[in-house]
Amino acid sequence: MVIFVYFLVFGAAIGTGMVKPLLPLYLRGLGASAFEVGLLVSGFMLARSISSLLIGALSDRIGRTPFIVMGLLGLSLSTFALVFISNPHLVVLVRTLQGFFAGAVWPQLQILVGEASKRSFRSRAIGIYFIIGSLGMGIGSGLASLVLSLVTRYRSIPEQDAVKWVFVIAAFVVLLSMAFIREGKGERVKEKSTEGTFRLGAWIYVFGFFMGFILGLYNSIFLLHLKEFFGFNMRGVALLMFLFGLGGITFTYLISHMADKLDGMWVLRGIVAVAAFSSLFLPLTRSLTVSLILAFFILCAMRGFLPVSRSIVISSGGKKGTKVGALNSVSNLGSVVSPLIGGYAYDRLRIFGSRISIFLLLGVLILVILTVEVVGSLSRR
Repeated sequence: MVIFVYFLVFGAAIGTGMVKPLLPLYLRGLGASAFEVGLLVSGFMLARSISSLLIGALSDRIGRTPFIVMGLLGLSLSTFALVFISNPHLVVLVRTLQGFFAGAVWPQLQILVGEASKRSFRSRAIGIYFIIGSLGMGIGSGLASLVLSLVTRYRSIPEQDAVKWVFVIAAFVVLLSMAFIREGKGERVKEKSTEGTFRLGAWIYVFGFFMGFILGLYNSIFLLHLKEFFGFNMRGVALLMFLFGLGGITFTYLISHMADKLDGMWVLRGIVAVAAFSSLFLPLTRSLTVSLILAFFILCAMRGFLPVSRSIVISSGGKKGTKVGALNSVSNLGSVVSPLIGGYAYDRLRIFGSRISIFLLLGVLILVILTVEVVGSLSRR
């Protein structure tokens, strides 16, 4: 069962990875403001947050497969619909619908992998899931860059129009991934939950929100920063996401292995600290090299947080669909709020002359919250 989930994730991630890095720049090319670009990501994540929570609870009763089928079909059709839409508001609406469909797919697949894995290997099993997804997303970004290069070169059309070819291919790839859907919930490993893991749940949700906040800024405002400060075009952004995706694979498995062998919550705290410090220093540099290194650290922290946090929640027992859905929901809520705040701050806020000062403020806030959590944890011992 798990191997089919991995193949499904790989195919669907390629399709979604072709579209994800291009949509903010495509929307900007349609005349949208930075705030509207932020709304593109926020609408997607809000819908994903709602569907993750609701469908997660329903899947505990009905099963995972019906929602996976619905979500993949919806993602494919909505991606194809983008070919015929040039109104920026309608693009935002379609992307919001894609968020609802995404929330029906990814949390359910995470649960299927977690349920079929022993606790001693669970973080790595879920880590492999995210590695495959990251690899697919990276390949998708690279494929998008290749398609744009070929279409603009041989058909002599602007990049803004060539991106529609990417939408068509991406929709077809997502549709093909449905061939790996299998009926049933798969083999489940029976085990008792631990009281300690359960008590840590509240802080995991807090960290999940702020990690989602950083991710929302990364996927919207940072991409604008690359284009408008460093001069990246859509092909350059897509290629960069491809390289980052490949580079993050080793880190994801390494941190998952550490979480299986060590105290998972302390590993999680380390991940959050890396994200916070990288976010804090990102607006303070004008160097492209340093900016890319810090952005890569943020991406790796996010890639490590995903499997470790899901493993901890699944290991706590109970209604896994509800719990994983809630964790995805709060992370998505963070990604809803951040592009809106980030888009507003990008146009109006300057600290040390940087248009991405929101990253600095966020890094400081996360470090304060992390310190409070660690001090509280140590005082209870």
